Order: sequence, then C-alpha cells, then structure tokens
Amino acid sequence: MQLEFDWDPIKAESNRRKHGVAFEAAVRIISARYPSRREIRSFEG
Repeated sequence: MQLEFDWDPIKAESNRRKHGVAFEAAVRIISARYPSRREIRSFEG
C-alpha cells in the first residue's frame, strides 16, 4: 500500500516551529513500518 501526503506549506512551517518536527520527517516516520527510536531521531535531522 502506497501512502500519499500533501500539506499547506505555511501550516507545515507553523507546525515545525510549534512542535519541532517537520512534516517531511513525520511522513518518513509514518511511512516506516516499525521505526526504532534511533530511526525516529535520525528523521528529525
């Protein structure tokens, strides 16, 4: 199953500043089948 994501760039930047996680990182985490904590930290850049 292929997941597709899209988002508003202004809202994405607002969430990145507020929560410290970019939507791109969240997509990689959600798309990973069973991410480890180490992988999650690496997604955060």
